[in-house]
Amino acid sequence: MPSKEEIEEVVDKAYSLDNLKKLYRDYLYNFDKNNETKLDFKDISFSQQKLQKKELTKILAEVYMSPEYFSKLLTYLPKDVIKVFKMFVWEGGKYKLEELEKDLELKMLLANSSGNKFINASYLFFNFEKISSFNSTNFDYKVTFPSLIRDLVRDSFDTPLGYHLEPVKEPEGTQFVQKNNSSVIKYIQLYYNYVNGGNISFSKQDKISKVSMKNMKEYCEIKEFYGPEDKELEFIKTEIIIQYLRDITINQQQTNLELLKSLVFKFIDPNVTYFLDNLLPHIRGKGNDFRQNEDYKSRNLEVRKAVFSLIKELPQEEWISIESIEKFASYRNLFLQLFDESFAENSLYFDEMKRTSNSYTFSQKTYIKDDLYKEIIILPLIKASMFLFSALGIIDIAYDKPTNNSYRQKSQEYLSIFDGLKFIKLNDLGSFVAGYTETVEVEEEKEEIEIKLDEDRLLLTTFGNNKFVSLFIESISEKIADNKYKISFSSFLSNCNDKDELENKIKTFKAEISSTLPWLWTDFFNKLVERTNLFQKKTDMEIFKITDKEIIKIIAEDKVLKSLILKVENFFVAIKTTDLTAVKKRLEEFGYLI
Repeated sequence: MPSKEEIEEVVDKAYSLDNLKKLYRDYLYNFDKNNETKLDFKDISFSQQKLQKKELTKILAEVYMSPEYFSKLLTYLPKDVIKVFKMFVWEGGKYKLEELEKDLELKMLLANSSGNKFINASYLFFNFEKISSFNSTNFDYKVTFPSLIRDLVRDSFDTPLGYHLEPVKEPEGTQFVQKNNSSVIKYIQLYYNYVNGGNISFSKQDKISKVSMKNMKEYCEIKEFYGPEDKELEFIKTEIIIQYLRDITINQQQTNLELLKSLVFKFIDPNVTYFLDNLLPHIRGKGNDFRQNEDYKSRNLEVRKAVFSLIKELPQEEWISIESIEKFASYRNLFLQLFDESFAENSLYFDEMKRTSNSYTFSQKTYIKDDLYKEIIILPLIKASMFLFSALGIIDIAYDKPTNNSYRQKSQEYLSIFDGLKFIKLNDLGSFVAGYTETVEVEEEKEEIEIKLDEDRLLLTTFGNNKFVSLFIESISEKIADNKYKISFSSFLSNCNDKDELENKIKTFKAEISSTLPWLWTDFFNKLVERTNLFQKKTDMEIFKITDKEIIKIIAEDKVLKSLILKVENFFVAIKTTDLTAVKKRLEEFGYLI
């Protein structure tokens, strides 16, 4: 719970002195007048004329902080005001006053006999922000309620319909249903090795090339979400698999089931740099370096944890509508604000196709202001994350081709490529990953392959086919015939960055190809390990290049400098960091400054 000082600060910023006085006059004064509760403020006069903003702020903050006081306040309020309270408490957001009045069937803006409009004083618990209108003589309002106070008073209201996930019998009327658990278990090792084996190319903007996606889809036999006739949609699954696996490091000595579970839990691993904005390609304006921002990195991890918590809340083997998921996330107040709101409003946008009359006729750059944040960022992110978990095999999904009747990208029927999602279901594999069950029945089909190692040369020959083993062989060798491969130091060390990666590669070779090796192969692997880390980086020394002949002569002849400076080659010298000060002082005696 926030501190008393934090709550008072929020109240002070949200309410003007004039509005606080009106609220005190109409409602808060009842606490003192009826002596129903004791607001414990020393030296505060409850005379309306003498109360200052600081005192009024403390009184309202105390009412918000106390469930007893706030519940009593609700007994004094009109039903329509309570209706607005309940909407803000559970829905949050910012609303145009006219739309709010229409949706809730109430009147917040009144007019006096002269026609001048004013806010009904009963609604001054809420914040009204004037916004400009096309008609210069009029203005509209946007209505909000402080989120911190919203969280404080939530328990005073009954939970709304949708607070709990509501299963449906079967998804109806969807174009597609995809269940991936069996195929994912079979191919997950292949996916990982393919992505991290140097087979994927990226553009300067870090975009995955379509050729790479096409090749991986075919080689790994990925069943895509949509067919090849939809050019913008044909590689969605392949793309999100690549984006997810590209920066993940795993222990390869695992069964496919263990590997899959490890990969799923990498989603909430703080050491994994998977960025959720990958799932929001319609959002533009982020800039080249925004992922280095510490606030974004912190938000990214917290949102990943919140999204993952949704998976763990799903009932086993029951279909849930995406609308139910979205309400659940909103009502449980899950943190899904991936981008800072002010950054979103000032920098982030999407190319929106605008409607005139009954058709979409022009596009515009639409910035993500606070009233658009949920529709443009949060809801697409929830849907996209479910597609990712489907690609990892732990949920089944029912979906259509993407369409969006509220917001659309330029030249598209949709805002997000994931707009088609309708229903999700935690399958038996997902139940195992989520911890509902301790085991899961899987049939891991293994393709047969026989490998012969040459005893006199580093050559191997394959008979049969196993895509995972074949991919591994191709990554460590040079193909010299249809089923023959030549291995060398350079081919085996390809894509190895350190000793651990080399040793893992050798372990994989022994596990997948042969654990009984001819002497030539054993000697080859021993030499590889022995020749690792022979170059040791010295972090306690600095390297300098000297071109002045006189100073070179001084260093060569002076006993003090000779003891402090190590010669390298080609006019380079090395000096220990701890000796730099001594070298500098000695050179100053000869008139040199470094």
